[in-house]
Amino acid sequence: MTLDESILAMRLRVMRRAQELHSVTLACREAGISRTVFYRWRERLERYRPDGLHPRRRRARPGRPRQLAPHVERLLLGVALAWPTWGCGRVAAQLAREFRIHVALATVQRFL
Repeated sequence: MTLDESILAMRLRVMRRAQELHSVTLACREAGISRTVFYRWRERLERYRPDGLHPRRRRARPGRPRQLAPHVERLLLGVALAWPTWGCGRVAAQLAREFRIHVALATVQRFL
């Protein structure tokens, strides 16, 4: 039995138990889930039948790439090596002042 099948079986058991007890609250308490989650599952069960209770796949969220451009990395590294006692804020300010490259403090911290 795969993990998805196990999760599906557990969710179906909770639905059946709620019918047996005639109480959503008690079934949720036994399963350790909130009633909000139960009603969300029940809605998916009514709409899509048992296939709706399979766990949903989470896709990676689109966003900015986590990588700096190579020339920015070289400049950042050069500034950091030239002034090793400077903190992230000062290195970022130097890059902005001298090279007109704006890099967030968190990005400088992550890179160093």
